[in-house]
Amino acid sequence: MFFTGSQDGVINCWILETGERLGNYKTSGAVKTLDLTDNSEYLISGSLEGTVDLFQVNGGVNIGNIKADERKARWVELSIGD
Repeated sequence: MFFTGSQDGVINCWILETGERLGNYKTSGAVKTLDLTDNSEYLISGSLEGTVDLFQVNGGVNIGNIKADERKARWVELSIGD
């Protein structure tokens, strides 16, 4: 799988081998950064509006989000071992 984020707040999930789009995830703002757990179970994204969103990859369920103090989320990264 391959994930792309955009300014319209959508993250797309693609199959690398075929180029087929599997689906998308709607975030709280323009996507600046994203990361995936080692087992591809969860996806986390950071927006230019300062929001961090957490999704279950399978099914696209938005588990929740955190809003920062009007600061841009410049980088999100999960620790080794998630």
